[in-house]
Amino acid sequence: MRNDATVREQRDNLTSATARLADGDAQASLRPGLVAAANLLRAVQQRAYPALDEDAARLVQQAGQLSGRDNTADEQRENHAFLQAVGALLQAENTPPAS
Repeated sequence: MRNDATVREQRDNLTSATARLADGDAQASLRPGLVAAANLLRAVQQRAYPALDEDAARLVQQAGQLSGRDNTADEQRENHAFLQAVGALLQAENTPPAS
């Protein structure tokens, strides 16, 4: 999967988004990183886990609806729910696909 161009592109997008946060950019939002994480998981799903198509598509949609902020209780709940969905999809993708 490392040689898959789509997976590599999405991984690079995630690296770029998280680097802006790590650099302490005051204008950086969480949203690009959350969207990039969802897109990376979607790319992995499309490559090896076709049965998880609906879950991955839902995660990408959910990421697109996030504000990218974490200031209010509602934003924190939305981010937490998203991260739980990421964890569930990641766990499912760590299960070897049926042959």
